[in-house]
Order: sequence, then C-alpha cells, then structure tokens
Amino acid sequence: MLRILAAALFALLSITSAEAANTCNVKEYGVLGSAQNGIPQIAAEPSLVDQTPVNYGSGVASSAAFSSQTKFICTFCDTQVSAAYGPSPQTATTSNFRIGAGVERCVGVQPGHVVSFISNP
Repeated sequence: MLRILAAALFALLSITSAEAANTCNVKEYGVLGSAQNGIPQIAAEPSLVDQTPVNYGSGVASSAAFSSQTKFICTFCDTQVSAAYGPSPQTATTSNFRIGAGVERCVGVQPGHVVSFISNP
C-alpha cells in the first residue's frame, strides 16, 4: 500500500513540475534606461507591468493585453517556444519565430497587443 501511495505522489509531483516548466514570463516597459554618454539598449526598472506567467502547457496561450504606456516587452520562457505578436486574439504556431529555452528576448510592441506562445522543441 505504501508503494502505491509513493508512486502516486511521485506521478503527481512529476505532472506538477512538467506544467510549471511550460511558462513564459512577460514584463512590459515604457522607457529605456539612461546613461551618462547616451541611451543604452536596456530596460529601465521597475517595469510598468510584470504579468502573471503565461502557461502554454495545454497548447497555445497568450499574455494579457499590453498597457497603453507599453513600448516594449521582455520575455523569458522555461522551454523552447514559438511566439507571435499582435492584436488579440493572436495564435502562435510552430512556424512563428522560435525562442530558445532560458533566453530573455526584448522586442518593441504596440499598446493593447498581446504575445502568444506555443511549445516548439
């Protein structure tokens, strides 16, 4: 009985960690950071919005719509994905631009648009 319970617990933990590994974090920014000799190409913290992570474990999933002040976003995904940017509804396909696992990517966007993700190993 104890072995069955241990096996069930292990299976549950495996599913939970697999689901957690299918998320992308999205941060919205309105301005670039400043420097003494000009404007560097870095994000100025704090961000405008630090969105709830997007879970694409069940297929395609999109972020919340970007705020009216958002000019660019940075994303960080646990696994390799394809991403599509545009007005909602936006549906990423595996033909869209791929982003490697653990790679931060910053891009310019339009206010009110979203980013959509799909797993693409």
